[in-house]
Amino acid sequence: MKRGARGRAPRGAAMIEFVLVAPLFFLLMLGAIDWGWYFVLRETVVNATREGARTASVQDTPAAALTAGVAATQDYLSRVGVSAVKVVAPDVTTLSVAAGVPVCAVSVRLLGYPSPAISGLSWTLVPSTITAETVMRLEVQPTVCP
Repeated sequence: MKRGARGRAPRGAAMIEFVLVAPLFFLLMLGAIDWGWYFVLRETVVNATREGARTASVQDTPAAALTAGVAATQDYLSRVGVSAVKVVAPDVTTLSVAAGVPVCAVSVRLLGYPSPAISGLSWTLVPSTITAETVMRLEVQPTVCP
């Protein structure tokens, strides 16, 4: 075994390096896991509102669009294993006015969807709630936007 400058074997150097580097490495890994989980939840919420708005946009009447939007959003969330989430009632509003003709659109929102950190650490700065909204034009335009 090769000896150091003072005649001692370099035992323990790897252990000291591990003790210095391991906590930082594990903290970075926990932060990456927490943020990865947040992005998975955010995509789930965005897809749920998109599904609700898509279903609502093809209904015949604005009233049917509102009912179908909530049902489709809740159905999507239940299929991915999320239950007991309140969907904010969708709105049918004027999206824009082109050539004097209003274009009606439906918007579906989820507010305050919980996104807890897996590690339970607050220093990762992962938002505690997710809000998403999707707006789509109604395919069957009513004569007057509500």
